[in-house]
Amino acid sequence: MAEKHKNIHHTLINRCREGDRYAQRRLYDLYAKAMYNICFRITNNQEDAEDVLQDAFVSAFRNINGYKGEATFGAWLKRIVINKALNAIKKSQLEFVPIDEPEHYVDESPAELDFGVSIDQVKMAINQLPDGYRVVFSLYL
Repeated sequence: MAEKHKNIHHTLINRCREGDRYAQRRLYDLYAKAMYNICFRITNNQEDAEDVLQDAFVSAFRNINGYKGEATFGAWLKRIVINKALNAIKKSQLEFVPIDEPEHYVDESPAELDFGVSIDQVKMAINQLPDGYRVVFSLYL
């Protein structure tokens, strides 16, 4: 089954190199959701994530001949997506908070541990992080 999956990707990529719009659409459909999630985690904004996603796919299809198959297509595309998202943040001139400023440290006093935290609560907490911290945390995950 994995070999069949690999052959389909190989065929689609070769057809994209020939400018086949249908093949481009198929690759887009295969990867768009996962790549959008990466964009959104980095930009923390739906519209920016959508713009970055489109820009990344346009760039990938324009530079498809640069894909040598040394890594999976998904890994190659993910690198493009991350770079585009980081560039979008830089362009919006967001100010990153240096990590060594003490006023931004979390209170490290002992507290009761509560393991009854929902996924939504974790997502909300991540979204409240300053942009620089959120991006680094998202890339780490």
